[in-house]
Formats: sequence, structure tokens, C-alpha cells
Amino acid sequence: MLRTAGTALVGLCIVSAGLLLGGVRHDLEAVADGDPGAHYFSHEMPRMPGAREAPLGAGLSFNNMPLEVSFFQTEKPVAEVREFYLAKFAAMKLSTSVTDGGDEGAVVYGNDTQKKVQRIISIQRRGGATFVFPAQVPLLAVPSFAPPENLDVALMPGASGFVQIGSSDYGRPSRLIMWHHEKETQAVAAFVKDEMKRLGWAEAEGGGPSLMGTVLEFSRPGGSATFTVFRQKTEGPTSVVANVQGRAAFDSRPTTGER
Repeated sequence: MLRTAGTALVGLCIVSAGLLLGGVRHDLEAVADGDPGAHYFSHEMPRMPGAREAPLGAGLSFNNMPLEVSFFQTEKPVAEVREFYLAKFAAMKLSTSVTDGGDEGAVVYGNDTQKKVQRIISIQRRGGATFVFPAQVPLLAVPSFAPPENLDVALMPGASGFVQIGSSDYGRPSRLIMWHHEKETQAVAAFVKDEMKRLGWAEAEGGGPSLMGTVLEFSRPGGSATFTVFRQKTEGPTSVVANVQGRAAFDSRPTTGER
């Protein structure tokens, strides 16, 4: 089997990141002429009949690995979507495999050894609907799960599961950053506030408790960052999602203090 251990993690992270990105990418639908997903992928990708598929962004990267990913929602069960892509990949003479979660979800892999590309279809059932994220990544690519040394936003020592999704839609650089920590949400939120201040970010008005958890907003010239700190389960780790927007998110660094 050609699939690496790293690509299994890629498929799972595409689902979580795709759900978050999908909520803020409505502008792609608005500016697209006709079918927004018709010419998005660099290589052939099967299209499910009747599905309204839209790209989640241009110039995407997953922990510095090039990534193309789109999204659609359907009422079809997971098994039907899974079998559709398996049949299409087989017809394309791809090497296929499946990570099967039954009625709750699945990840379908199709490896193209000639064009050196892997197709990943992440499928998840939520609330009576099936969410599907077709994606393409370089074949056998293994993204780095270690955070970059020059990360310019808060990352708590001892954090795990670091993910960074980069995008450059319409010349507006942005990143979606995710990590987890065993400490309580209040302790994590307090660290984020202190660390962002040390890194040259000013806390903005508008944050506070929300249905998702604690929302913290920051800004500096040319950039903004919104952190959401929450726990999905009482006994589980604290999760942190940061949406970082603007060129300053890449170019600016604090001029004082030690990291």
C-alpha cells in the first residue's frame, strides 16, 4: 500500500480545517461564474452528480505542504459517497484504500503514481447531512507537525497536534492555526493574552465568552488574529483555533523581548 502514516492524519485534519474554513469562504461562491469547482484542481477529480462543490481557498498549504481542497454537502449516506469515489478511482486505475468509520465517516485514498498526486476524499456525517472534502496533495508527501521556529502568534509550551493551514486568496494572506493543551481553558486563554501582548499584538474589543468557548481578538498594523479557546469534552484537552489575517501575520515580528 502506497499510503503513508502521515497522509491518514492529513485526511482527518482536512475534515476539521475544512469545516472551519467552509464557514468563511462564501466569497468564493459569490465571485465564481457558474460552477466554482469546475477548474479548481490541478489534476482530474471525480465530481458527484448533483453536488454543488466549491473550493475552500487558493494557494493553500497544510503545515507547509501544498494542498487543494473543496467542499460539498449531500443527503446521501456515507457508504454511497464512499463507493462512488472508490468506483471512480478504480476506473482511473488509481491505487485505492479506505479508512472506514462506518456510518459516521470515511476517508478514501487514490494514489496516482504517474502524476505523483494523491487524492483524498474525507467524508463525515453530521446532523443528518454528509460533509465531503475532496483534496489533492503531492504523493507520499509527509507534512511537518512541528511548529515553525518563527511562529509569530501564541503557542503554549507543551501544546500538541499543531496544524497550520495557509491561504493566499485574492492577495490576502491568512492562516488557520490549531493546537491542543492539557491545561484548563482559563489557563490557556490567560497564556494566549500574555503571549500575544509580548509578541506585539494589541488585544481588541469584541472578544469574550461565546457558544464555542472563549473568543480573544488581537490586532497590529496590517493584521488581525482571532483565537477561540474551548473544550469539546469535560475530560478532554483544551483546543485552540486561531484565524490570522493580513500580510503582517507573515512579515511582522516583535522588535523587543526574547522568545
